Amino acid sequence: MNDNNLRNIIKNTAEDFIVDEIPIDFQRKPDGKYTIIKVKLTNWDTNRFVSVLARSLRISRKRITFAGTKDKKGVTTQYFCINGTYSNELETLKDCEILEVFRTDNMLRMGELKGNKFSIRLNSDQVDDNVIENENRFIVSSGGYWNLYGEQRFGATRSNTHKIGEQIIRGNFEAAAKLYLYDPEFDSDGYRVDLSNSWDYKAALDNYPEFLGFERAILSHLASGGGYEDSLDVLPKTLEIMFVHAFQSMLFNRMLEKRKEYSNSPKAIFVGDFVHKTDEYFNIIGEQIEVTSFNFEKISKLSMENKIIAVMPLVGYETVLQKGIPGEIIEKTLEESNVHREMFRIHKNEKLSSSGNYRGVGFVPRDFSCVNKWLNFSLGKGMYATTLIGQIFENIKKKGQVL
Repeated sequence: MNDNNLRNIIKNTAEDFIVDEIPIDFQRKPDGKYTIIKVKLTNWDTNRFVSVLARSLRISRKRITFAGTKDKKGVTTQYFCINGTYSNELETLKDCEILEVFRTDNMLRMGELKGNKFSIRLNSDQVDDNVIENENRFIVSSGGYWNLYGEQRFGATRSNTHKIGEQIIRGNFEAAAKLYLYDPEFDSDGYRVDLSNSWDYKAALDNYPEFLGFERAILSHLASGGGYEDSLDVLPKTLEIMFVHAFQSMLFNRMLEKRKEYSNSPKAIFVGDFVHKTDEYFNIIGEQIEVTSFNFEKISKLSMENKIIAVMPLVGYETVLQKGIPGEIIEKTLEESNVHREMFRIHKNEKLSSSGNYRGVGFVPRDFSCVNKWLNFSLGKGMYATTLIGQIFENIKKKGQVL
């Protein structure tokens, strides 16, 4: 189900999309080095909030970390780690409520969370609550949900982060910077169009609105004679590395679509697969195991019992070539995209290089319910509520169960 159809089903206002971060178990210490703040935000982009927080504390934003980014449109509760102190500096900030403040010696890093709890109000009156709950039970019993990246991964309003990432791995830094500033597929604002007609960065600084702080930072860099290769370095590190990660995510989605051609179940195991154990939220844990003809039956059984999940790569320069059907899927995806692993070693800007990683091909939600059009469930880290909802409604539509 595409993003436009999902907008007709969910997320009419921020209050219709509630996300509560499920944190790791913090070891609290009154005199700890770091301050953790638990914050409830309404319609706040995570990176923008960190910038405001850093200015309020009068510290570098590098001294503030968080476990995961959240979609802007929604009410989100998440944790931020400050290398320093906090003393009510955000007390008057609009749409921001500080729920808790405590100290710890453990720095919070990206990805250090268990998952997220969602409460989402459905706009659609065309489907009964019981139909939705029954469809979830059917999907879970059939193998679970495909762990596709949601559209938000590629940009909430301008879905082009993967396009910028592709230009980066191809070494086209000028094209990457220009796509961030103007993308003809999405942009019609006069100031962006005017820039595309002249690429006069000094003139553009007079036209781009103040709230586009990241775009203005790039414009300022280029207007002062800075090069394209390091033009994206003016962005927060968490945002800059997201471009390459988004392209890896797009490749991963393509791999899953090809995997569906071999089986309609995410639990299906193939010889040549890499698998991992999972925790209670379906996050992958433990050592990676390769599936062979000798352990195939045992691992297939463990997969059916939700104790293990096959993974596919977020391709990087250290990605191991697999055998069998998984290897064919990876090879074909890279070939069709005209990509090879070594391209993720980015010589012009080494810190954007990616050695690669792995992601489970499926998941099962926890504590799923649908009551009075409110959908409630919890997912592991990096798993998308929109992916789950899209698969539910796609199946309901195919079955003709729309009221």
